[in-house]
Amino acid sequence: MVPDRAQSCRQAAHVVFFRLSFLQVHHVNDGGQFLWLVCFRFSHQPLVFKAEGILRQQLKRLENCAYRGDCRLTMKSQLIAIVAAVLVVGCGESQPPELPTVKAPDTSIHDAAVDGHIEIVKQHIAAGTDVNAKFSKQGWTPLNMGAWFGHKEIVELLLANGAGVNIKNNEGKTPLYFAAQMGHKEIVELLIAKGANLNAKAENGFTPLDRAFQNKHPETADLLRKHGGKTAAELKAEGK
Repeated sequence: MVPDRAQSCRQAAHVVFFRLSFLQVHHVNDGGQFLWLVCFRFSHQPLVFKAEGILRQQLKRLENCAYRGDCRLTMKSQLIAIVAAVLVVGCGESQPPELPTVKAPDTSIHDAAVDGHIEIVKQHIAAGTDVNAKFSKQGWTPLNMGAWFGHKEIVELLLANGAGVNIKNNEGKTPLYFAAQMGHKEIVELLIAKGANLNAKAENGFTPLDRAFQNKHPETADLLRKHGGKTAAELKAEGK
C-alpha cells in the first residue's frame, strides 16, 4: 500500500467518524443531509458493490433513512458500517496494473542489430530480451554487431537499455574495437562518451587504435588519439 494513500484513507475515516459522532452528541439538525451525502458517495463505489452483502445493505438503509431526514442514525454499528465503506473504497490494497505480455519477435536481436532493424530491437527490449546475450562461437553481443555494421541508432538504443560498453566477445574484442576497425567515427565517439576502454587489447594483441590505423581510417584514429588511445606497441613501451 502506498503510504500517502493509506494516510489519506485513515484521515477520511477519522473525519467521517468524528462528524457523525458530533451529530449524535450535539443533535445537529442537518445530520440527515450530511449522512445521506456520505452514504450516497460510498455506496455507489464499485469496490463497495463487491463488498459483503450486509455492508451494502447497511449503507443503503442508512442512505434511505438519511434521505428521509431521520437523524437517529448514529448508532455504533451504523458508524462502523460507514467507516468500513470508507476503508473499502479508499484503502483497498493497491494492485499494480497488469502489464501486457510482450512476445519477442521471431527475428533474433542479433540479426536485427546486423540489419539495422531498430523496431525489432525495441520489441526485444520490451519483451525483456537480454541485450548482452552472446551469439555464435565468437560470442558476439548485439552491441558488437551494431558497432561493426555502423548502426548508430541501434548502438544508442542498446546502450540506453543496459548493454555493456566494454563487454568483450570470445576473442577479447570490444564494441569500440569493431567500430574503430570499420571506421565508424560517430559510433566511436558515442562509445567513448559512454566510458569505453580506449586501450583494451584483443587476444590478437591489437587495440582499437591499431585497427583504425591498419584499416586506414585516419579520422577515427585521430579521434582515438585525442581521447588517449594508444597502439599496442606504445602500451608495451610503457610497460602495459
